[in-house]
Amino acid sequence: MVVTYSINDINPYIIRCGTVNGSNCPSPGTQYEERRVRWYELELILWGEGFIVTDGKKIATTAGNLFFRKPGMVVQGNAPYHCCIIVFDIHKDTCRYPLYSDYDCFNGCHVESHDYEWFAKENFSDFDIPPVMTVQHIMKFEELFSQIFNCFIEYGANGQFFLKTYLMQLLMLSLMEWETVKILQNPSRSIQSNYTKILKVKKYIEENTREQFKLTSLAESADLSSNFFCKVFKEIVGENVFSYINQCKIRDAKKSLIETNKAVKEISFDCGFDNDTYFYTLFKKLEGLTPSEYRNQHRRFIQK
Repeated sequence: MVVTYSINDINPYIIRCGTVNGSNCPSPGTQYEERRVRWYELELILWGEGFIVTDGKKIATTAGNLFFRKPGMVVQGNAPYHCCIIVFDIHKDTCRYPLYSDYDCFNGCHVESHDYEWFAKENFSDFDIPPVMTVQHIMKFEELFSQIFNCFIEYGANGQFFLKTYLMQLLMLSLMEWETVKILQNPSRSIQSNYTKILKVKKYIEENTREQFKLTSLAESADLSSNFFCKVFKEIVGENVFSYINQCKIRDAKKSLIETNKAVKEISFDCGFDNDTYFYTLFKKLEGLTPSEYRNQHRRFIQK
């Protein structure tokens, strides 16, 4: 029976960390031993002129390439390249502790197929990172990899709280990067040529929720026609423009409900609603509670 987890169930355990740099990189043409991946791995290429074969596919080791591996993959590296690698179990299981302590992320791991039966029974339905992608913010990734490596050196497996905190940031950044990559890989020229424009409009909406936005003004700011702006905005952001505007306004309203003593009607006005009845209706639709119920529920444990 396959157990399906959501991204909120991720509870990683860092098993190993390693680096290849100028001091320990093998000579050009050297092949690492072919190995079968036992756990999950993230490997960031910092520099390279070699390649890595992943399940039979040859991939160049270019700076910024991020490899995400799952148990069962067969990989073999060919030097030279510099990298950081993190080996982890995405769902910590105390029954696997003996296996955690007996694993070398750089040497071959020739294990029988039954060793992967536990993986075949686990599925993270909404955690979608490809086997390899080129990241845009390599310095952010390198910083997080470095923090995890240094923490592992200092505390070892006993520093799991800190290690997990950094790794969760790394996983989140990886997911965000992949969302961007998927959009930019879309063959539609309209998406590629208008991506930056739409992101600027999106940011403006997020930072100016008090405004009563007009479609014509938003479209003009992106130098697009209204109909085309709506089409491209939804393709890039994933939401209808006015649906997204309402979500941003309600987000700010929730913050005010919790952090201030303002009347609900005043908060409605502050968030750009000229009709408080519509604000109540929309809030209840999106949150499942009235504004007053939301305030009471989320301020229950706040000391006055």
